[in-house]
Amino acid sequence: MVSMIILFLFHFGSSALKNFAFFSTFITTVFVVTGCASNNENLQRSTARSIGKDLSPDVINILNVDRGASSVKWTADAQGATYSCSADDMVRQVYCVKK
Repeated sequence: MVSMIILFLFHFGSSALKNFAFFSTFITTVFVVTGCASNNENLQRSTARSIGKDLSPDVINILNVDRGASSVKWTADAQGATYSCSADDMVRQVYCVKK
């Protein structure tokens, strides 16, 4: 339904309306994709998997999250140890190193 409305606006709408429809769709998509990928719960789970040691994600504190266009970096505290972590933008390839 939304796709049909956008298609209609592009085909018959004014230039300003076309630009508004395009940019609002693009911005919404970017926020949804980035918000789902690197939220704190996901970073806790990914950190626990990377560190290993049968850690529960609940015992990991995520700090200093730096989200870039193609990567995300963060610091994690777990059971008295601090880790420097990084991953791709979708948090699929996680790498954590103990500081």
